[in-house]
Amino acid sequence: MYRSVDDKMKKDSTLQPLDRFESRREGVVEDTGLDVLGLQSEIQRDMSPLAIISVGWNITNSWAGIAATMALSIASGGTVTLIYGLIVVLIVGGLSAASLAEIASVYPTAGGQYHWTSILAPKKWSRGLSYCCGAVNVFGWIAISAGVCIIPPQLIAGIVVFFDSSYEPKSWHIFLMFQALNLIIMLYNIVLLKRTMWIMDIGFAISLAGFFAVFVVCLARSSTKQSSEFVWTAFINSSGWKQDGIVFLTGLVNPNYMYAGLDGAIHLAEDCKNAAHAIPRALMSTIAIGFMTSFAFAVAMAYSMADFDDVLDTPTGVPIYELWRQATRSEAAATVFLIVVFLCGIFALIGSMQTSSRLTWAFGRDNALLYSSYFGQISPTFGVPIYALLFNSFVIFIIGCVYLGSSTAFNAILSTGLILQQVSFAFPVMCLMLRRRSPKYLPSSRSFRLGPLGWLANVVTVAFAAIVLVFYCFPVEMPVTGSSMNYACVVLGAMGCYNCMKRRIICDCTPPKCQKCQKKGLDCPGIGSRIRFNDGIASRGKLKGRNVPTLAASTTAPQLDKDRLTSLLPNAQALVVTPPMLEMPLEILDAKTRMLFAHFSESVSPVMVFLDEVNGYRHHILPFACSDPVVQRAVCVTAAFHLSAKVPGLRQPAEAGKTAIITKLREMAVRDEPSAVLNHSTWAIILLLMVADLVVAGDDMQTLFNMLVSISKAKGADSCGNGNPLPAFLQEQTELLKLFAGPIISEQRGIELLSLEAAPHMSFISTLLERADPAKRPALLQTDEAWRQARAIYLRRAISSGPASSSTDTTDTILAVETLRRLLLTVDPTAPAAHSLVWPYFVAGAESTTEEHKEFFKGRLEYLLASTGYANVRVALDTLRELWAGGAEERWTARLPKTTSVIIM
Repeated sequence: MYRSVDDKMKKDSTLQPLDRFESRREGVVEDTGLDVLGLQSEIQRDMSPLAIISVGWNITNSWAGIAATMALSIASGGTVTLIYGLIVVLIVGGLSAASLAEIASVYPTAGGQYHWTSILAPKKWSRGLSYCCGAVNVFGWIAISAGVCIIPPQLIAGIVVFFDSSYEPKSWHIFLMFQALNLIIMLYNIVLLKRTMWIMDIGFAISLAGFFAVFVVCLARSSTKQSSEFVWTAFINSSGWKQDGIVFLTGLVNPNYMYAGLDGAIHLAEDCKNAAHAIPRALMSTIAIGFMTSFAFAVAMAYSMADFDDVLDTPTGVPIYELWRQATRSEAAATVFLIVVFLCGIFALIGSMQTSSRLTWAFGRDNALLYSSYFGQISPTFGVPIYALLFNSFVIFIIGCVYLGSSTAFNAILSTGLILQQVSFAFPVMCLMLRRRSPKYLPSSRSFRLGPLGWLANVVTVAFAAIVLVFYCFPVEMPVTGSSMNYACVVLGAMGCYNCMKRRIICDCTPPKCQKCQKKGLDCPGIGSRIRFNDGIASRGKLKGRNVPTLAASTTAPQLDKDRLTSLLPNAQALVVTPPMLEMPLEILDAKTRMLFAHFSESVSPVMVFLDEVNGYRHHILPFACSDPVVQRAVCVTAAFHLSAKVPGLRQPAEAGKTAIITKLREMAVRDEPSAVLNHSTWAIILLLMVADLVVAGDDMQTLFNMLVSISKAKGADSCGNGNPLPAFLQEQTELLKLFAGPIISEQRGIELLSLEAAPHMSFISTLLERADPAKRPALLQTDEAWRQARAIYLRRAISSGPASSSTDTTDTILAVETLRRLLLTVDPTAPAAHSLVWPYFVAGAESTTEEHKEFFKGRLEYLLASTGYANVRVALDTLRELWAGGAEERWTARLPKTTSVIIM
């Protein structure tokens, strides 16, 4: 027979329900404190104070938690967020733990925060606040348990990938391991936990021993150490957020994992001997040991990291694995260390399931759940709440099923764990502050006292909950897309429709519109958070009544900074009105790939098109890349090359990625039929690699250009009449590159291409002028005229008998250059299409014979180099200097192919 609180209350009429009880006596230790709350312990107290400390530590496992989630802070602030974030979390987490420890020393119950809220809240709010706190705490702990459960499968997959690079982890592989682990640990908690409590002491010992081994070996074996400047001051912001403060606050998620599950010991109070003393000690020891190990670990790993970018780009998906391989210079040692983290994850899952089940049991004991008579039972055979364990495990199973459908939705659920944890801390602490920390509720004889620090600790606990509730719901990347959105706010807000929540009634949650709204004749906004889209028009906020900008169909150039330019090359006329070929399912991409895609879309692709609203790289190639892994890798390589100007460490992995792509293409050329190689995928890949070479002024330009021309001849006929905008865009970009490459290949080739009146850039500008926004037409007309004058200057020099400096028509030369200079003086460098003037600037600069002209065009090119980040502009500057320094015996148009092989555009 199971015993429930309902049966007990029937037999003992002196006990009162939780919502009607207000404590007036001090809870000292053991069951005396529970009697004060109208409760009686039904769990055998067989955990010693050391055991409760061990369990509390095993749940948080601070240094292992930091190791397993290090990628979060690496991408959001780097070592600065990781190291200084630990200090911030120590302060706020330590004060929060101190606040909880003080209350736990008086009221040691498995319900923890929601029991305390019931006691401390004003009487009329007691029932509602305690229920909200309990619901928040229960779901938060289930989310934390699910988050811990996913780590070991990911580590296993990482190890397999490490030793077998051909293995590609599938979602269902992770899913099966996740569910198997969920089932095994649930059965262990039911059948063996009470008989093997000593296992937590072993876990505690393994964790600390593993920490010391990793700390010592990595520092001793690492061949190179990062500089102190990198470790302590290198703030890396690749998120897209302009405000570093926001990046730091959103990146605190990783340091905050140091204390994930901090309140675990609290919910084991009724398993523990002398809980009023043991729980505060467990909390504070977890804070102290957690910080000492985590901080030392983080600093040691930061110094031992050999290649930051390889760590971030590791194919295993486990950055700490690559870091350990670099530091130890041993695959075996790195694998052993990862196995230690795996074991720590197993112990953490055991403790998390044990703790969450005690919380669910306590909630059921207080009739706060459906079928509370079951959930509030303790098995007399096993001494554990079996139904609570089964319920929690079932919910974790459902969360795991979400992973199969969408990793984004799965991560959104997990991300609520830390948020709900801190919010649950704030409930009782805020109520305690409302009670002005009265001795009536905090007797002076309590075992743990904060004294003068009490108010400070309480205020910081509540304030940090507000900060977490806001900033941990922020997206970690900008601009926000469907896949980079942080859906934690949606999970937190999915409680009913907005109207029902506003009217403070229970919503029936009938999709798409609830029945209660329909009965009242209200326009139901739908279930969950009030996020609505009305035909692309904002209905609320500062953009009310205006078009809502989107990434896939931006109508204005995205602005990263003041100096950002928006376009470079002309684009295909058909793309002005053609809708995107594919939807862009970014949720299938991992966080690093999404970040690189966003950077390509916002910083790389706009420079390669004439106007950003006809950006075929964004509208056609990026969606195509989501379904083609090689094209996807080419996009990432190009973005990484561009980022390497600010993050030099990215250059090496970008080069390696480029080499791998070219190797892949060569293998396909040898192995497959021509039809399998000469396709749109290969065409897009080569075009992207050409863009990458423009970005870094690479050495493979000529080879890639020949490949591009060959495939365009083979596939060019497919570019028209099939309704697919991708091949048309690829063909148009190829023609433009051919135009710019002509003068670099040979003077004769340049004459042939530029002599054509229907040159691609000329025809496109004419077409674009007819469709462009009237406000942009003046700038386009200026650009068009600048191109025509530069073209005339090139052709005039190419067919002349000598260089400008020795020409008999020096006056005409100076006049032509001056005319172009005066035109360009009227062009705003930030105007639409102004960045496409690289070639006119270069031609006029090469033709210049006066210092004034040379300085002007050099200055304009330097501006474009700084604003676009394309190294081919730097090559244009270097080439100008060589042409100016050369002799007067040969035309600069003839010397140009001998001076550089990089396309200037």
